[in-house]
Amino acid sequence: MQPLTQLLTLFASHIACLLIVALLTSPVAAQKSSKASPKNGAGKGEWRYYGGDSGSTKYSPLDQINKENAGKLKIAWTWDSPDLPLQKENRMLSSFAYEATPLMIGGRLYTSTSLSQVAAINAETGQTIWTFDTEARKAGRPTNLGFVHRGVTYWTDGKQERVYIATADAYLWAIDAKTGKAVAEFGEGGKVNLAKAIPLAVNSRNYAVTSPPVICRDVLMVGSSIGDGPIVKEQPRGDIQAFDVRTGKPLWVFHTVPQAGEFGVETWENESWKYTGNTNVWTLMSVDEELGYV
Repeated sequence: MQPLTQLLTLFASHIACLLIVALLTSPVAAQKSSKASPKNGAGKGEWRYYGGDSGSTKYSPLDQINKENAGKLKIAWTWDSPDLPLQKENRMLSSFAYEATPLMIGGRLYTSTSLSQVAAINAETGQTIWTFDTEARKAGRPTNLGFVHRGVTYWTDGKQERVYIATADAYLWAIDAKTGKAVAEFGEGGKVNLAKAIPLAVNSRNYAVTSPPVICRDVLMVGSSIGDGPIVKEQPRGDIQAFDVRTGKPLWVFHTVPQAGEFGVETWENESWKYTGNTNVWTLMSVDEELGYV
């Protein structure tokens, strides 16, 4: 069987299955338009970031699938999410949305699920290589949109390969990309509690993460999801947190609402900066690796 030389992922509004549509041609044809730098899109037929590259250009130079042959595409395989049996057992988990963009690296797809599980999939066959269950669902229905997740983050130093997920119950996990096991030396047993440094944050109840972290110069940065319709004025802040990509050690926090002694704090009347929250980055951030900016 000829290799799957280009992949087009189709997403439904839920994660009943992941559909991969493939055009089978010669390897030579596949190589024709695979050159791209990190600055102008994903290269080598891979998709290493949610947005294609660290700058989130969402561009791929692959041209094997085009308007002339798109109508000839056929389903090569389907993949069932590990969420499905859990949702059959518990109706409370059935309100969900699949918004993940799988990463494509070294012939593997890496994706999150609506319930904050992680899976590695053989890109050619659709067979599951491993799954990792963060058990985030046990914290209850997440704030805001409920059970929804957008994807994972990949990192390598040439020796180690890791997949990171920030979960609906506000934990940051590091997973070995080869084995699917938690990286024990990261945080505490492979995870970091993201709610710990955020005043008024309660895991999943009012503070969650639904989007992939970003990495710049081995600094791992995470946003958050906070309820859009609060019924009380006291809310957790949407601070940006940064961690060492190898150890999970906290490096810094950017306060989205200025705190005591910080620029602009005087503009928050009656010391409302002490309890005002939200102002969060719920979606994706982009990176300029050369400048070191996010």
